[in-house]
Amino acid sequence: MPRVREIANVIALLGNLAGTCYASQAVLSPLYGKTFGPIYFYFGTFVSFLFCSSIFPDATRQQRRALKIVSLVQVATAVCARFLGAFTALHIENPMLAALAVHSLLSFPMIGLEGAVWLQWTKKFMDQESTKIGQIIIGIFTCVALASIMNFAEPFLGNIILEFTNFSPNATFICLAMATYTLSNVFNPELAVSKTRYLSSMITVISLFVVMLAITVPPYTPGSITILYQRYTALGLVQVADSHFSASATRYLRLDASMLGIAKLSSDGVLGDTIGESNALQDAARLVQSTKGKRALIIGVRTGASAKSLISHSYNTTVVDENRAVYDVARTYFGLPDPNTVFIEDPAFWVQRYAARTASTDGARFDVIVHDVFEGGELPAKLFTMEFWAVAKGLLDSRGVISVRYVGNSNSVTLKSTLNMLQKTFTTCRAYRSGSYDQKSPLEITELVIFCTPSESLTFRRPIEADFAFASSAQHKDVLTALDKYEMDISAVLGETSPERFLLREADPVMSRWGRESINVYWKLMRQRFPATVWSSY
Repeated sequence: MPRVREIANVIALLGNLAGTCYASQAVLSPLYGKTFGPIYFYFGTFVSFLFCSSIFPDATRQQRRALKIVSLVQVATAVCARFLGAFTALHIENPMLAALAVHSLLSFPMIGLEGAVWLQWTKKFMDQESTKIGQIIIGIFTCVALASIMNFAEPFLGNIILEFTNFSPNATFICLAMATYTLSNVFNPELAVSKTRYLSSMITVISLFVVMLAITVPPYTPGSITILYQRYTALGLVQVADSHFSASATRYLRLDASMLGIAKLSSDGVLGDTIGESNALQDAARLVQSTKGKRALIIGVRTGASAKSLISHSYNTTVVDENRAVYDVARTYFGLPDPNTVFIEDPAFWVQRYAARTASTDGARFDVIVHDVFEGGELPAKLFTMEFWAVAKGLLDSRGVISVRYVGNSNSVTLKSTLNMLQKTFTTCRAYRSGSYDQKSPLEITELVIFCTPSESLTFRRPIEADFAFASSAQHKDVLTALDKYEMDISAVLGETSPERFLLREADPVMSRWGRESINVYWKLMRQRFPATVWSSY
């Protein structure tokens, strides 16, 4: 019958292993974003469990040594992972291979060793299989089970770490190393930990870990970048920084390996307009002639450029965003005025709940909806389904307009799917592209703003001087005064695609991979547009 101490050790090591899986992904996500997804990572953990458990001897002394090695690799990862990741990102063109190289050198060996020890400890709770084939089958199934446990436990533990400590992944690794080293000394019931030599050894090593914890917390920052804010969240690293790489200084907001927005800075540090034609195109929603009221809904706040414009023009504005940190920095560092209402939650759930609560209330409908949820090369499928668009249409006034920002491959199924769904849901749609559009190039990233309305007509009035009172940049004016030159023919993009094709529904098996085909291409584009030091500064 296993003793309470043995059960406690098994649970403690399992928690440590989940923490190691979380920190291993979080420490590299600012460099690689979504390119090396959880599916690939947990397949790698399964292989590492299988390999290490097959060669690992069932001996207490070897288990103790293995845990000490794991604690050392955890410290090494805290110190080296960022620099090694920046090096591989610079020299390996494929982001998945670059991330795999770092995980293979650091993450997978320590996870495999730690998992092998855990599997040895749990053998005490199972009946031993007498045949060799039976032992192999049980070993494979236990490795699969452990990888599955990590897949579910890691996000839960990661959220706890972020919610109650806000530790960086580097600091988390040092804390995990202290815990691993302690476990290596106390897991064996026959070991008298109270002996002076063991106790002094533990105190000395843990003291060194505390010193390492202190020196790994500060982010790396070159002289051309001033980090104003950074916080790790469940959705990635949120960072605001001022960049002085060129004569024109800018302030940017990044979420892991993607840019959520960039604003100009004057020579005396005064914040200017957000840069980008797509931001100006989204502001054209105010110019739609059919709208009659001034109630607006923002789904995805980013730097707050769209919300700021609507609020400044006296729209009663509701903001919905899943990431509290993104909303906070939009308010603090990008000049977003206080919206009328703010909801920090999953937009898909909020839209459903709001629609159910106000189904029969005409006054609760919106005249303008801005849908801007692209991040990291991915369009979240749950916010692009037929069910979502149907509910969004119900939130819109009969003469209102919704603007949808699309970023992705210019000749992709995702683009055709998005256009087909919007045209099927709404009566009238028009699309406008930011920059060049080349449908023949599969590697071209295109930015579109698609306007749709339940009304039969969708026309824009000519902007007047008052429309530029709160966004006066030349780019903003040029876009709004010459909208026609940005318009693209939706039928030309769809070609002979049937209107019933590529309609995404919540029950479709493609939900898990829809909208993800541009992730690697977008990562490469971001590495081309911004210096490598921007991405390694965290």
